[in-house]
Amino acid sequence: MQKKHQRREDEDDDDEDDGGRKNRFNIDVDDVGKTRDFQKFVAKNRESEKKKYAIDETKILVGTKGDIDYEKAKRALKSWRQFQLGWTEVDANTEVRKGNGVCVLIHPLPRVWVQNPLEISYVIEDEKKRKKTFSFAHTTLHGHLLAGEEKFSVEKEEDERVYFKVETFSKADHILAKVTYPAVRALQKIFGAHAGLEMKKAVRNEK
Repeated sequence: MQKKHQRREDEDDDDEDDGGRKNRFNIDVDDVGKTRDFQKFVAKNRESEKKKYAIDETKILVGTKGDIDYEKAKRALKSWRQFQLGWTEVDANTEVRKGNGVCVLIHPLPRVWVQNPLEISYVIEDEKKRKKTFSFAHTTLHGHLLAGEEKFSVEKEEDERVYFKVETFSKADHILAKVTYPAVRALQKIFGAHAGLEMKKAVRNEK
């Protein structure tokens, strides 16, 4: 029988009434954490008469050495390497733990930096003998240009390949995002590709 280890940092208080914290999110309370089962959420969003959110998905191969590359990718993810792109940034010392605040800095124009606040809504680590996953999501707070949630994962498959994934649902929430929405959507697509390349580089270059 395969031994399975699964740890969810949100298990202990899934049923708690933490309305004070959830009220800080700028999305519907019912949508917080929906990236846990992303494909189910995407299907529901697609079937609605008026699509509520834009959907983005990125999956990139970052390694082929099984546990070795999985651990490298997990360390990179925990240190926010996917955001250290020059035009985006997160403090690498931000602990990946449920309830922690995250500030994403975006540099869309010369001498212009935009601060976007989020909060980590869950962290999940699921380890089986031959397949492993580490993931977390952060959800937008009031003051963010967008409203939505973004999930980051590293996965080791049974064939020893290691993947980095980004799964996001979002919509414009600030007037600045609404009037520049085509550019915002383009940047979201670019971010997924650049984040994947940065994670691949992090795995390859770690000694």
